[in-house]
Amino acid sequence: MGRAGKAEAMNRLSLAILFAVAFVLAAGCDNSGPGKPPQPGGKPGSIGWGQSVNNLKQIALAMHNFHAANNRFPPAVLMGPDGKTPHSWRVALLPYLEQGNLYRQYRLDEPWDGPNNRQLLAKLPAIYRAPRELPGSSNASYFVLTGPETIFDGPQGSGMADIRDGTSNTLLVVECKRDIPWTKPEDIPYDPRKPLPELGGCYEDLFIAAMADGSVRALPKTTDEQTLRALISKAGGEVVGPLPGLNP
Repeated sequence: MGRAGKAEAMNRLSLAILFAVAFVLAAGCDNSGPGKPPQPGGKPGSIGWGQSVNNLKQIALAMHNFHAANNRFPPAVLMGPDGKTPHSWRVALLPYLEQGNLYRQYRLDEPWDGPNNRQLLAKLPAIYRAPRELPGSSNASYFVLTGPETIFDGPQGSGMADIRDGTSNTLLVVECKRDIPWTKPEDIPYDPRKPLPELGGCYEDLFIAAMADGSVRALPKTTDEQTLRALISKAGGEVVGPLPGLNP
């Protein structure tokens, strides 16, 4: 083999190695097999972690921009022009996430799973998909807590003045693994008289959340129940000490 042939062979070998490394790195964002749902795992600093944090920061920023325009955060469920067709806050937030074109394709006079709107399920914005979710999934990865005492406890939406416990001490949006299509007006119900809902699922030992001040926290699943209930409540008057989680 001549010098040129050897160089060409070395180039092909180098490319093969590069592709192999890229494949391994891409596979590192989950610990599942081909075609299988990604399994919980990972930790701060692992592949996909930074994207989770960035998604939450961008969603929180969009929430704040919605608040600036409307003097309140969006309610979890908004009604269409007929006053009775429900739509998700994830749809209402699209214009604040540079997704105005997608928002205009969504019909507010039709249910989320109507003939037109169900075609948009496949257009799930990347920011609503956790890096550990399958690429072809139409399920959302980001949810709000709804019910008494939460920021999303009514049909009008809460304003900053309603969050009397402090915006840095109140949960706004959580990353969670649930089988809920992104346009469906459904989130995580909370009742202070019932057991806590299960949060997380994308990481084995913790879940990530955006606080009402826009910061992002990583909270261990071992966080005690009293602290979690205090973080869910917007005006319960609870004293929240230093949080056990990480501040990405």
